[in-house]
Amino acid sequence: MDQRPEGNPPEPAPEQRQPRVFPTLLQESIFVGANGVRPIWRFLIYVGLYYVLRLLLLSLAGAVVSRESDDVSPLWLQLLEECLLLGAAMFPALFLSKFEGRRFGAYGLPSHDAFGKQFWMGVIWGLGAITLLLLVMRGIGVFYFGRSPSNLQIFTKKTRRRLNFPPASRPTASR
Repeated sequence: MDQRPEGNPPEPAPEQRQPRVFPTLLQESIFVGANGVRPIWRFLIYVGLYYVLRLLLLSLAGAVVSRESDDVSPLWLQLLEECLLLGAAMFPALFLSKFEGRRFGAYGLPSHDAFGKQFWMGVIWGLGAITLLLLVMRGIGVFYFGRSPSNLQIFTKKTRRRLNFPPASRPTASR
């Protein structure tokens, strides 16, 4: 019986060793590091897939919708565009997560903190900022919360007040 110290692994037989070939060494040094695919290549794959999918999806949607665009509201078209862009952004991350064997959350959208403290702090800051902006814009007179009076209506009201004319009466419908 061969007695080995417990910490040393057994030596592989000479026929089990694989000789390293230059392309494998080059491939490992440029494309793959100790933690998998190098970050620059992950980024380039993601950006490349995003732009290719974006071009394909928006072109396909544009060809389909252009035939029926008279019946479709522009808001629905914007919603469709945003959904397609979301798909074009998420598919490369899903592809890379499967390719590298990582979780999808490792690519910036972790599910465990989706509606956590930072999300709600962002909601509060976002709503506070837009509210403050709208209030300042209303204060300087460039934004109205309701129906905005036209310049002619404002001019007419001020002129009638200055000249003490009674308010204009509306004509009644005759029977």
